[in-house]
Amino acid sequence: MLARAFGFSTGLRPGSPAGLLDCGLDTQGWLALSDAQLAEQGVKPAQRQRLLDPEAPLLARQLLDRTAAAGLGLVWRGNPLWPASLLDLPGAPAVLWFRGRIDALTAPSIAVVGTRTPTPYGAQAAKDFAEGLVIAGMTVISGLARGIDGAAHRVTLEAHGSTIAVLGSAIDCPYPSEHASLLEQIVDGGGLALSEYPPGYRANPGTFPKRNRLLAALSQGVLVIEAGRRSGALITCDWALQYDRPVWAVPGPHASPLSVGCHRIVREGALLADSPASLLKDLGVALPGQQIGDGLEVFRSADEAHVLQILRRSPNVVDAIATELRKDVGEVTVLLGKLELRGLVESRAGGVYFTRDAS
Repeated sequence: MLARAFGFSTGLRPGSPAGLLDCGLDTQGWLALSDAQLAEQGVKPAQRQRLLDPEAPLLARQLLDRTAAAGLGLVWRGNPLWPASLLDLPGAPAVLWFRGRIDALTAPSIAVVGTRTPTPYGAQAAKDFAEGLVIAGMTVISGLARGIDGAAHRVTLEAHGSTIAVLGSAIDCPYPSEHASLLEQIVDGGGLALSEYPPGYRANPGTFPKRNRLLAALSQGVLVIEAGRRSGALITCDWALQYDRPVWAVPGPHASPLSVGCHRIVREGALLADSPASLLKDLGVALPGQQIGDGLEVFRSADEAHVLQILRRSPNVVDAIATELRKDVGEVTVLLGKLELRGLVESRAGGVYFTRDAS
């Protein structure tokens, strides 16, 4: 009901004053206020009218019915599942709709954002960094947009990692529409789709800056890969600074228009992410078998990442690993050999492989 009353598409921007819903009242508290009390809280006449409408309970029930029909879950402030990172956060929404594993929000995560039209350099960077984050056990958050966002989600899924899509539309009306199948893959792969917009709500130019604040708020930091001078990814950086989250930028070719935004924010104080290793070092995260600062290695193979994921769960033999990967035993033996040479895995009696940190 509060979401309906206060609306879903305001002109929220970094630096905006705290919203009305940030004053400490719970849902029942707002609904118990009189017209005069609502006016004292600064609630606009149209919003007061919606809150005081005698049909409000019916309209709220209809919204809940649409939520159930769309197969969505719903969390709100005060709910045990409400993300801890949104507690007492200025500008946080009152409710969130979701599909998938809401507990994915409790894992360490990085938001990966960037241009909708990446160069081959940017696409490769998205692959390298997403794979590095997965190997280190981090969750990758992004906005399901074309370009870097979509690449980050796809690479994470290919590497059998966890990814969260924060939408600028309702979950049942994903934008862009061609990413509907990607959204299904994220949910089916044990990830999460999240939105502050109710079923049936379609994206518009104002919804994306709001979506970007959630990307920043829900993550431990923001990584930017290719951003032009006016890229929306830079709005996510502004929100990150507002919420005291670190920002990293991947440098690019000096003459590329898509390097301008990344280079500018580095000059303004963002951290330089010149490799996945440096990003993980800044995060204080080490790969299996290595210490922080040991010169962490970039893995260009999703299969290598998956082997490490399997062995981090429990030691295993080649045949079982090959079955899970759906690959030939010979191919998996080669993968294990490469990882063993790097000091990340070791074999013991009986041909059982362990990660070095399990020794």
